Amino acid sequence: MAMQKNPSVMLLIDTSRVFGHGIFRGVTKYARLHGPWRFHNTLPFFGKIMTGPPRFDSLGLDGLILFTETEDRKLLDRALKSGLPLVARGPRGPAPGVANIISDNQAAGARAADYLLSLGLSHLGFCGYFGVFWSKERELGFCQEALSRGHTPEVYRQPRTRQKRQWHQEKPLLMDWLTALPKPAGILCANDDRGQQVLEACGSAALRVPDDVAVIGVDNDEILCEQCSPPLSSITRNFEEAGYQVAELLAQAMAGQDISDRTVVIRPTEIMARQSTDILAIDDPEVAQAVRFIRQASHSPLTVESVVETVGVSRGHLDRRFLQVLGHPIHREITRARIERISRLLLETNRSVTQIAFDLGFNGPDRISRYFQRHQGMSPREYRRRHGRS
Repeated sequence: MAMQKNPSVMLLIDTSRVFGHGIFRGVTKYARLHGPWRFHNTLPFFGKIMTGPPRFDSLGLDGLILFTETEDRKLLDRALKSGLPLVARGPRGPAPGVANIISDNQAAGARAADYLLSLGLSHLGFCGYFGVFWSKERELGFCQEALSRGHTPEVYRQPRTRQKRQWHQEKPLLMDWLTALPKPAGILCANDDRGQQVLEACGSAALRVPDDVAVIGVDNDEILCEQCSPPLSSITRNFEEAGYQVAELLAQAMAGQDISDRTVVIRPTEIMARQSTDILAIDDPEVAQAVRFIRQASHSPLTVESVVETVGVSRGHLDRRFLQVLGHPIHREITRARIERISRLLLETNRSVTQIAFDLGFNGPDRISRYFQRHQGMSPREYRRRHGRS
């Protein structure tokens, strides 16, 4: 069966949250390039579909995309029973017999642990939600990465009863947990909403952020993160790219292809560092001086020799100190800083790859492209296309 020229697609997407908004943008981008598609949108509010149960059989639909925050199985069941081509996010993980949108939550947790450890923080903690599968997966990835690096994180356990999880009752418990942590501590919060709560609890407990407690969330909800006090660092994820892939899969299904075993994976991409993690908690003065120099000078070509010369010690001595304190050699810290600088310029500015190359001391776009491709697995232009804004 060939797909209709202008297919009619219902989007059950909760655009009140940053992840749904990103998926929506990606789907729209695909439809603009390969459509047009005719869309039927719902009116979401905090993950609930407010227009009543959708009548899939009365709208002449050709396909469905289901991506909401609600864990209500009934909506997915109705979509499955419709028999329409469907790409969906299951309520508690992958749904059988359908193309799925899944999140690599363990990778997000591991990325956060690596980032906090790179700041020199040896005391780590995780703050999530009781009974929420994606929170548990992020906790698992965070703890596994920390343990593999020789650190045992503390995990905050949210009360099991709904009444005790009300914020006015839970906040004192969270304050006590934060106060008892060895300092300075680095905390991964299951999402940005939880990060906002942790920052509020830190303020009430007279804990300095980031000096006593450095805090990072997940999803990079820019409005929420910037409203926090101090602004919250967060892990960005490839929502728009995933949305584009979802639409591409649905197009294949509407053209008669079997996509029931296919998945679209939402992965962590970058750390959007803000004031809540603006700390370099490295006790070793030589390593701290070197890391500070590398990060400040990452806009220009750097060599291990220039770092060693700045610190005033031998290369062998400084490399040994890096391995002991940070778990990696000097050249890896240089690469991390340079790649982070390139990535942020690609996402946060409209400068061309050629302009960025000369800004950062590369001999033209070919050189920076090879360098970026080697460490990121894609070209600068592809990175911007995948992770940048439309």
